[in-house]
Amino acid sequence: MLNLAAALRSTVGRKFLMGLTGLVWFSYLIAHLSGNLLLFAGANAFNAYAHFLTNTLLHGAFVWIADSVLVTTLSIHVYTGIGIWLRKGDARPIDYAKHRDAGPPSRKNDASLSMAFTGILILGFIIWHVIQFKFDVDDRYPAYELAGEEVRDVYSLVVTAFQDPMVVGVYVLMMVLIAIHLSHGVWSAFQSLGLNNSRFLPILHVGGALFALVLAAGFLVLPVLVMMNPVYFTVGVP
Repeated sequence: MLNLAAALRSTVGRKFLMGLTGLVWFSYLIAHLSGNLLLFAGANAFNAYAHFLTNTLLHGAFVWIADSVLVTTLSIHVYTGIGIWLRKGDARPIDYAKHRDAGPPSRKNDASLSMAFTGILILGFIIWHVIQFKFDVDDRYPAYELAGEEVRDVYSLVVTAFQDPMVVGVYVLMMVLIAIHLSHGVWSAFQSLGLNNSRFLPILHVGGALFALVLAAGFLVLPVLVMMNPVYFTVGVP
């Protein structure tokens, strides 16, 4: 156990933890986007999906288990990321005057050099996003009647938020930052987990960037379309 703890405190161990926890969140984002696409199906479908996750699946325990996993992995990801960043600062106290694309195998580029900056902004966005949608429990929206049962009207909450140009602007900016963060993070995670074969690294690098762009674009399209189509996305219409 002591050897394992020492290994996880090393730079290699920290990168392994960062890669593993990063992939957990990447997987979550895919599932989250898939659920969000139900906005196009209307209030019934979206509210039924939200109610199923929060109240029906495992009798409501699923969402608490998932939240616990996400909070834990995010905390580990942030903690290890800060540790790695501080170690890099200690090892090289004077920043280079210029940063150039180092090419393979290090792939040092603008995305990798900005991981700390984008990570901090994304963390702030996650906190704001959770407060905005998960803990917005005021009485702005009446309970939604679904199959004879009153459920939380998450659809109206989301649609109303995405009809605010300021909110949409924040989301567009953050999706760009998430694309930058993931474009480096996805392939780097697989590399940290041991996929260091020189033949696979270029594939992982390109594939990671493509996945990041598609995922970020999916999240970006939703608020933009809701804002541009207020007639289609109407609060109070099933």
